[in-house]
Amino acid sequence: MDNAKDFVRDIANDIKRPFSVRYNPYTQTVEVLNNSDKILDMAKELRGDLCIVATALKKVQERDGEIDPDIITNFLTAGLDITPYGSRCTTPVHSPPLD
Repeated sequence: MDNAKDFVRDIANDIKRPFSVRYNPYTQTVEVLNNSDKILDMAKELRGDLCIVATALKKVQERDGEIDPDIITNFLTAGLDITPYGSRCTTPVHSPPLD
């Protein structure tokens, strides 16, 4: 299933268009990211989601001491091209296991 998702993502990334899109699982819609307000709204949602992840990591780390935050950081940033002119994200080929 992951291979099929990666295949479709690769095809979608190769389509030339003057905007980006994303699937919103909360509303089950595809959103067109074609202006700064929409991108800022998405960034706010992502920040909220990352706060949830950070809180969960902290609680598990305090309870079990088994989570290495670097593994999560590397997983989240692997494949991101965050250079000024970069706009491509790829799924890491070898994602670390998240037990």
